[in-house]
Amino acid sequence: MSDPDDDIAREEVERAQATPILRRLHVLRMLPRSSVGAISTTAVREALAREHGIEVTQRTMERDLNDLATQFAIAGEQQGNTIFWSWTGSKPFGVLGMSAQTALTLHLVREFLQYAVPPAVMEHIKPYLYNAEEILGNRDDQTLTDWLGKIRFLSRSQMRQMAEIDPDVLQSVYEALFEDRQLAVRYRAASTDEIRGHQLAPLGLVYRESIVELVAKVLSHGNVGRFQLHRMVSAVKLEHAVERPEDFDLDAHVEGRLFAFPLSGEWVTLKARVAKEGLRHVSDTPLGDEQTLEPQGDAFLLSARVRLTPELRAWLLGMCERIEVLEPPDLRQEVRRSVRQAAAFYADDE
Repeated sequence: MSDPDDDIAREEVERAQATPILRRLHVLRMLPRSSVGAISTTAVREALAREHGIEVTQRTMERDLNDLATQFAIAGEQQGNTIFWSWTGSKPFGVLGMSAQTALTLHLVREFLQYAVPPAVMEHIKPYLYNAEEILGNRDDQTLTDWLGKIRFLSRSQMRQMAEIDPDVLQSVYEALFEDRQLAVRYRAASTDEIRGHQLAPLGLVYRESIVELVAKVLSHGNVGRFQLHRMVSAVKLEHAVERPEDFDLDAHVEGRLFAFPLSGEWVTLKARVAKEGLRHVSDTPLGDEQTLEPQGDAFLLSARVRLTPELRAWLLGMCERIEVLEPPDLRQEVRRSVRQAAAFYADDE
């Protein structure tokens, strides 16, 4: 039992540090948006002190959370002797002071990100998106709301759905990466579907179209590898700290061999003959800063410094009726083999 006089003294300090309204606003903002990742009363109190410098007693924190639960869609789940708190439902606490312009920006962010990140990631900002839609929908001024019907996002490549990621896996990966903690995962190999356990030191996340990959050091052999999140059967954050290699650079891995496999990722000079029908594709959106185009008969000679990547190969194959690769010779032969193989699929139709 604590001394009542001590509690009274501490509560006087609390009032000097922050008003109850401000304190409770901070609490509402720090609660997880779903039961996944719910935090205890003690964790809320410690975060309040750590992030905002507001120290309160455990009794005050319990009273704040219970009072807030009567006014907002938050709930505490009893697990043993501990209560874990989170938001519930689809209409949690909104963003204070959100302007119509901010609401419009968030709406456009949603339209773009729905193709760029997995649904589990979008769940983290859903409350803000909901609040933005509500603000736009309730405006009498139609200037901004009409704007929504005037913008569309299109992709020049084939749209594919995001690979489905277990929300618990995503939460663990994010927390481990953010806190520089090791991660224990059970991973299903792409080639054999065999599930193996790995202890990883997370180093970065890379979003590649419909795939999210974790770049991590595999502690059993010390090499850096990549792990697709949708192939993780489970992921558990460990207490062991990550010792990041001093020479590790995420951009270098993205641009280098790690994400250019099976091509080399090296810089080369691409030379190609571009038909008039394909000119717009390389003149409006050049392949690089050093690209040149010179007339050559009824076509154009293209020269550009590019990286040998799977994306370049796919683009060249998609443009094979308009662009003929001349150099480097190995790339020309690779495109030639692929085109011949594709033609063989349709040989019986002639």
